[in-house]
Amino acid sequence: MNKLSIIFLFCALFPGLTPAVSNLTLELESSKPFFEWIFTPINLNFTEAFPDINVKEEFSGFHIGQDGYPNINEIMADLNLDAKNFIDFDFALGNIFSIYNKILEQGKYNYIELIQKFEAMNPNLSNEEESAMNDAKSLITAITELANNNTDTEVKQLNAVLTKDNLSENIDEIKNIEGDDLSSDMDFKTKNGTLTVNIAGEEKNFNKITFSLSGQYSRSLVKPNFNLKIRGKQNLFGRSQFKLRSDLTEPTFLRSKLNSDIHKKMGLTSILANYATLYINDEYMGLFVLTDAYKLPWIEQVYGEKDSIHLYKCLGAQLSIDSFNYCENENDDIVDSTEISEEWSSFIETIINAKSAEDIEDIFEVDHFIKEMAIEYLLGAWDHLQLGHNFYLYKQPNGKWIYLTYDHDHSFGINLDRIYLGTIYVDLPERLERINLDYPNYSFSDWTQSRHLIDILILKDPTRFNQAIKEIVETVFNPATLFPHIDELKEFIRPYAQKDYTPNEEGNYPGRINTLGINPYTFEHWEANSEFTSVITLQYNAYGIKYWILAKYRNVCKTYDLECDPVYLDENFKYDVDENIEFKGYDLSSYDLSSLYEQVKELENFFEPTSTIAGPTPTAEPTTYETNSEYDVGYDVGYDAEVETEVDSEFDSETETETL
Repeated sequence: MNKLSIIFLFCALFPGLTPAVSNLTLELESSKPFFEWIFTPINLNFTEAFPDINVKEEFSGFHIGQDGYPNINEIMADLNLDAKNFIDFDFALGNIFSIYNKILEQGKYNYIELIQKFEAMNPNLSNEEESAMNDAKSLITAITELANNNTDTEVKQLNAVLTKDNLSENIDEIKNIEGDDLSSDMDFKTKNGTLTVNIAGEEKNFNKITFSLSGQYSRSLVKPNFNLKIRGKQNLFGRSQFKLRSDLTEPTFLRSKLNSDIHKKMGLTSILANYATLYINDEYMGLFVLTDAYKLPWIEQVYGEKDSIHLYKCLGAQLSIDSFNYCENENDDIVDSTEISEEWSSFIETIINAKSAEDIEDIFEVDHFIKEMAIEYLLGAWDHLQLGHNFYLYKQPNGKWIYLTYDHDHSFGINLDRIYLGTIYVDLPERLERINLDYPNYSFSDWTQSRHLIDILILKDPTRFNQAIKEIVETVFNPATLFPHIDELKEFIRPYAQKDYTPNEEGNYPGRINTLGINPYTFEHWEANSEFTSVITLQYNAYGIKYWILAKYRNVCKTYDLECDPVYLDENFKYDVDENIEFKGYDLSSYDLSSLYEQVKELENFFEPTSTIAGPTPTAEPTTYETNSEYDVGYDVGYDAEVETEVDSEFDSETETETL
């Protein structure tokens, strides 16, 4: 067989401010060469390979002719590639392998079973035929296994290239795609710089720092996030590692801060969030959300444990058996990890085998976890355990493990279609009608993904969860408390937000150093989305923050029979919506899919079905950063910070460093 090259990409277009939009009929059409390759190993004389059986009867789905050879064209005709078969498919958390698996299994014949049967009967094959058979068998096994693994349409997007020479190795890579660092090709890091922090006129200087790009998806933002580490045994307010978050996934700069403030108000261990204005080499980079980070110095300050060996960062983990491999210890100086690994494995094993809270109460902060789930539900915050990432697990000095979340920008009802809708196919408009998009009125069982801990701690016995909802709503998640706090924060950051959304004389906006990124929002978006107006986002759309709070408050007050403020329960409660920028739904006729049509045409002209198979290819080049030399490694980088103290309120941080 000639060299095989398979390219998969499940999703398609992001034309400006839109969700993932595509045409499934075209995607399935472009996958035909892949299926043709699947059947290439059986394109041999069955009569000679199986001289002792009736091959036409035993392998009826292969349409074996008088010459003993299968009819590949008839096999392809039996595959059901009608897009309408996938109206109910989960395009949000399903994956392309599930589609391939369904096509191979649920057509006129179950071809996965037939190919496995063919291999198990040990046919007489030449070396070349045996090699081809092994390749197909490996890929079919991978498809079957991966069809059962949910993947996120953005973070775990598949773009893998398989070749005949390294097929098995690449299949292993696909299996580990949940743990991939999708940003490895877009990295920047330097230790050649200094930091100056100005807080209310008081200046602090640090001569040893590390400054780098931060995040995964966020690296593609026009205004990326940064990591900042103070070295040389120095710190700022007891912290030495920070994140400077542009939070440009949303327009308000408020979601991360509000999430942090709610945690603090509830007395839950979490990272803090404040505000910062950043200068690099005297160039104004704009407003950022400043947060600390779950690193060893944070553990030391909060828990008093120096050089902890019990902090794990989880990526692609669901607190199930997969967490063995998808959570990494944050201490890089561990010499002998045997004992630590055994401790970690024992914890995960106990979690997996637990039947109720009583089984893990002595090793896990159950109440903390339940309150975290309640907050995530109330805030519509889906980007943590629900997606298997953006959380840590830490074994505290008291012997109990605790669940710690970070990256809180996807809160208060933003981009929820990514989780429950996924790719929008213009040829399947029925899906938009079948899926419940009224997210504020989701019950918790509608909201949550299938997770073992959630099942045993909440769904099987919701008593403690119901109490947590009641406490959080009474304490902080209510309009009477949050609306004034939002007004306060808006007033505080207004001049900085306005400056961030204002171009200079050259038409450039602060901190927009990724020239290939999209500048998605305006000051009008900031003003409207922090109130009651839903707006379109880089990915899908975002409820107005106050609208989400009001709608969710009404929902849980009714669902959990709470005593709530009648002012906000009144359906005649007045609020304004900016109709000029309001998101009003998806107009499937407005999306230009011409580039996808061109891709399919190119595939038909370029690939030879018997030697090279390909699926849809990306529509754009990978995002890269075009920066001036002042950002390159090797140049001096200085940082200035201007700080103002936030107005007094019940949400004040422990350190009054609300802006830099």
